[in-house]
Amino acid sequence: MTLNNYQKALNEHKNNTLMKKLTLIFAFSLFGIGASYAMKPDTLRIYTIDKQRIHHFTGKQLVGKTIKQYDILYAIAPEDGKVVEKHYIKTTTPASPSITEATPHYLLHNGCNELTKEEFQNIKTDNIKAIEVLKAGSPAIKERGLKDDGRGYIIITLKK
Repeated sequence: MTLNNYQKALNEHKNNTLMKKLTLIFAFSLFGIGASYAMKPDTLRIYTIDKQRIHHFTGKQLVGKTIKQYDILYAIAPEDGKVVEKHYIKTTTPASPSITEATPHYLLHNGCNELTKEEFQNIKTDNIKAIEVLKAGSPAIKERGLKDDGRGYIIITLKK
């Protein structure tokens, strides 16, 4: 190999190495931009949950909700170079149990006396002969002539 060819090969190698380094630097700057910007102490973080701007985000605003989508966008303010981190959060609120499902009717077996939950809980277990549960919407509610208002029934038969 002549000196001229050796210098050409060396220059090509340097150019390829430089190109690889530049490519890696560019790739890391693209993919690592979020992490490096987020670490800056002067980053302005803006939170929007379900299209409502949250001024003092603490995380408590998400309690009881399910995150459906979470996007973070970064921008650099041209005037001062500060980083703006915008958090867009979409949530779904899980269905809470309805009051009617949680509070069935409590009846004594004769069907006339409806009890409150407290009265039902105060019945001594030694005095109970049987407990019958009728689920909300079951045909047994109509068969007994009871009011079908979407609530179930707990019917207590006491010992004599």
